[in-house]
Amino acid sequence: SQLFRNEEGLRFADVTDSVGLTDHYASGGVWADFNQDGYLDFASTSYDGDGRGDSLMKNHQNQRFMRVNERAGDIADDIPSLSAAWIDIDGKGFPSLYVEKHTEQGGYYNRFWHNSAGYFAEGDPELSAKAAEIIIQQHFANPNNWDELKESRMYSAPLWADFDNDGLMDLFVTSPYENERRHLFRNNGDGSFTDVSFLSGVWKYGSWGYSCGDLNRDGLLDLVVGGRIGTKILYNVTNTPNKSLFIKPVWQDGEIMLLDDPALYPQHPNSPAFGTRVAVTLTMPDGSQNTLVRELNSTFGNFSQNALELHFGLGQATSWNVERVNNEED
Repeated sequence: SQLFRNEEGLRFADVTDSVGLTDHYASGGVWADFNQDGYLDFASTSYDGDGRGDSLMKNHQNQRFMRVNERAGDIADDIPSLSAAWIDIDGKGFPSLYVEKHTEQGGYYNRFWHNSAGYFAEGDPELSAKAAEIIIQQHFANPNNWDELKESRMYSAPLWADFDNDGLMDLFVTSPYENERRHLFRNNGDGSFTDVSFLSGVWKYGSWGYSCGDLNRDGLLDLVVGGRIGTKILYNVTNTPNKSLFIKPVWQDGEIMLLDDPALYPQHPNSPAFGTRVAVTLTMPDGSQNTLVRELNSTFGNFSQNALELHFGLGQATSWNVERVNNEED
């Protein structure tokens, strides 16, 4: 694996050795701050089942990356992995990890690793510029109450999205195999999921890449699916009173703007502010509050890209507040 740091003047510097990734093997990876210390960590996936499995790599103050499987949760199972995606499944700010396995031979289940916000404290001079530095990790577990997500024989990048605007992230997965179907799991909000593949109409054969966006501007996320049977557009016709909000982060005159009016989007077609994180705090009818955080990314999974807008399902919120979440460098 190699890591390239973005320098000024559209230049990239190879910092693989200096950050401790010289001997790190991976076939892919996804970024997230899984312990809420303000630094981007990553989880790497491995197609190699010979002892070099998936890894949780903690960012130590932008100086080095450390493999913390033994302390934060051993997500390596010696089963080839193809893709992964982070998701803050319970709205506590600690992203959990969904990993899709290579299931062509059967018997390999996809894994959902729940980030329960447990932590360890350890000082290690070999891993830190400060010998007495306290290192905080999160604990990842594979709980039984998410067994619904352990479908086998799926083989593509997971897509987390709120398809019914209730403020909870649902899961869409698929397979390129000729006799395998797409699946949609609805988030019930209590730590469980319901397979609504057949009732929702997505239960079709064979797909590889896919992405989502509000194609007809009705406030619901639609799907574009590509595969052996050709490209299909699946309009979301869910009948729901839940509201939604779309925000497009763009660059203008060196500043990041948050556009919440789709009528303005065509004026900024090629200036997405990738990496922008936006938090929307909802006030519900009973007075309770809930905060949703989204980040604008470029591509994901198998050469796919969602619409360059951030989608927030508002449920029955009576009011909401939007703010940009500053990065460490801001």
